[in-house]
Amino acid sequence: MTENFESIEGKKERIPSEEEVFNKFKEILGDREFTEMQKIEDEGVYIWDIKTLDETGDEMDISYQRGRTFQSGVVTHSRITQTLYTPDGVPCGAGAQYDYVDGQWEERL
Repeated sequence: MTENFESIEGKKERIPSEEEVFNKFKEILGDREFTEMQKIEDEGVYIWDIKTLDETGDEMDISYQRGRTFQSGVVTHSRITQTLYTPDGVPCGAGAQYDYVDGQWEERL
């Protein structure tokens, strides 16, 4: 189910369904396996964190967070981020980042 939430401008902000988030995870993962670390839901998926290995065998987290409107008026997009780790488990960088804008995943560079 894709949900629509009121944005600060008064129009409905479309957020991805659980299936759309999972499909993007699978696109990022390819054939790699993953472990679900956390999944928080209310009317839909709010936060979803998975752990996998990157192409070189190093640990990588992929995280989804639903966008929201803050009391200050700031509106954020639903987003998927990637965190890369050294072999010692220290966060060392980020992979591609994706924002969900107008019903489509857009890669942020």
